[in-house]
Amino acid sequence: RVARVRVRPALRRADVDACAAHRWRSTFGALALPGARELGPLPRDFVRWLVADGVFAGDDSRAVPARADELDRAAAFSESDSESESDGDSDSVEEPAFPKLSVEIDAAIAALGGAVLPKLNWSAPKDAVWLSPTGSAKCTNAEEVLLLLKASDSIAHDVCDAYHCCIDNDRGAERPESADGPHGGDMFLTLRRWHELRPAMLFRCFVRSRRLVGACQRDPSQFFPFLRDERSRLVHAIGAFVRERIAPRFEREHVVVDVYVQQSGDQMKVHLVDFNPAGGSTLPLMFEWEELGYDCSEGGGVAGGQSGGEAGGAGGEDCAGHDDDGGAFELRIVEEEQMVRPGLRLGVPLDMVDTSAGGAIDQAMKNFELQRRQRQEERQ
Repeated sequence: RVARVRVRPALRRADVDACAAHRWRSTFGALALPGARELGPLPRDFVRWLVADGVFAGDDSRAVPARADELDRAAAFSESDSESESDGDSDSVEEPAFPKLSVEIDAAIAALGGAVLPKLNWSAPKDAVWLSPTGSAKCTNAEEVLLLLKASDSIAHDVCDAYHCCIDNDRGAERPESADGPHGGDMFLTLRRWHELRPAMLFRCFVRSRRLVGACQRDPSQFFPFLRDERSRLVHAIGAFVRERIAPRFEREHVVVDVYVQQSGDQMKVHLVDFNPAGGSTLPLMFEWEELGYDCSEGGGVAGGQSGGEAGGAGGEDCAGHDDDGGAFELRIVEEEQMVRPGLRLGVPLDMVDTSAGGAIDQAMKNFELQRRQRQEERQ
C-alpha cells in the first residue's frame, strides 16, 4: 500500500506573523474568550533557555505536586541530574532564574482568576501536559508555566522553526543582533484565563479569499452524537460569525480560525479561540487542502473553483450548510463512532511517538540490538 503524501498551500512569513497571538489580539481581542494578559517581548536569555537541553524542577518547585514522601518528590525530576553526575558532566541542568518574569507571570495569573493557559507567539505547550499533575495545560503559578514551556516541542518550534515552511524564508540570511528568537523575531507570552471548554463545541474554520469554505470538529478523534441534531444551528452561528466579524477584517485573505460555540438554551454565541496560517504545520483535520480550493502548487495562492469543498463529509451524509445570507460552506463532523480518527496530539514528548527512521524509537531499537549482539559475542 502506497502512503498518500498530504500536500499543503505555500506560506509566506507575513501569513505566519499575522497569526501571532500578540498581533491579532489588538484587533480581535473583544471577540475572543474573555481574559488574557500579554508579556513581552521576552528577554533574549529566557528565549535561549527555552530551547536549551534539559528540563529541571527544583525540590521546592511549585510545579511538582507535594508528596507524602520527600524522597519520592525529589526523585520525580532527578533522573537527568543522576545521569550528568555519573558522566562527570560539568554542564548539568540548572534551575532557571528569571525572577522578574516569574513575578510578572504570577501577577498575571492572579489577575486572571488563578489559572491560565500559556501560549507563546503561535503555540500552547499542550504536548507537554504529561508533566502536569492535572494532565492539562492549566497553570496556577509561574513554575508550572515555565516547566510546560521548557518541555514542549511546540514551543521549540515557535522559537526555532516558525518560518520553516515559508517560501520567502531566507535561511541563509544573518539574524539581526537584537533578535530574541533564533528565527529573528521577538517572542511574546500570552496568558489566557483558563476556561473549561466542551471539546464537542470547538471547531476549525477555513477561510479562503475572505470566504468561509469549510469547517469541522476541532477534535476528530471523538464522536458527539448530539452534533448531528445541532448541525443547522451551528452552520448559521459559525457562518455569521466568521463571515461578518473575521473574514473581512483579518489582514490576510487566507487563514484558519479556531472557534468555540457557547450554547445557552436556544442561543449560540461564537468565541474566537485562535488564528492559524492556512498551510505549513496547520492541520486541515477532516479535509484536504486541495478540496477546500487552496492552491498547493509552489508559489501558493488560491486555486480556481467553487467556494466549498466537493467531497462528502465523514459518515457519507450531505454535510453542506447554508447560512441565512446564502453563504455555502461544508461543516464536517464525525457522523458515527466508527468514523473517529486517531488523536493528533497525544500530550507526550515527540520522542515517545516518533517512529521515523533515525528517530528516538528507531535509535533505541538499534542500541538494544547492538547490546544484544555484544552480549552474545561475550558468551561465545
